Amino acid sequence: MKSKLNIVVILFCALIISACNTVLDVELPEREPKLVVNCLFEQDSQFVFDVSVSKEILDTVTLRHLEGAKIVLSASDGTSETISTSQMTVVGFETKRAYVSNMRATVGLTYSIEVSHPEYSSVTSSASVESGVKITSIDTSVFIESNFGEQFPVLRMSVGFDDPVGEDYYELKVYKYGKIVTYEPPNFEPDTILSFEEVYYYF
Repeated sequence: MKSKLNIVVILFCALIISACNTVLDVELPEREPKLVVNCLFEQDSQFVFDVSVSKEILDTVTLRHLEGAKIVLSASDGTSETISTSQMTVVGFETKRAYVSNMRATVGLTYSIEVSHPEYSSVTSSASVESGVKITSIDTSVFIESNFGEQFPVLRMSVGFDDPVGEDYYELKVYKYGKIVTYEPPNFEPDTILSFEEVYYYF
């Protein structure tokens, strides 16, 4: 009886635990969608703007990239440019279209933007182009790493630079150049392909 009693108690506890599920219906307030503008630029580069609309946290719709926006880009030296849908182009490896300026960023200038659209409230922002920091040292080393029973060389690189006082964010661009050997059917003869790749690190 002792073993049967233990089984009954365990089953009874399991039923109690499994039955303690509560479903809560939470009504989240609806918020008006707003314009969302993303722009990355650097010295002597064009300004590329991605204009979209904000989504609710539970929205399952695809992020919508907007056409029909007007972007007024102004620099502290008095120059300005108005960017419209006619200046949109496909950027990167994606199919999205972005607004691209003719103006190029210059170190030492502050840029302000005002983005407007007939269906949404306008948004504004400003940023400046800082001069790049000086790289003081670059050191590379090669070590052997084991993976799945095989050993292969791995390149490790250490980069040193002067970090000025204050809170800053950096982009490190690394160019990778190498050779890839492929074996294609039907003869599976080795074919060497030269590869070139840009890699970005943000910190």
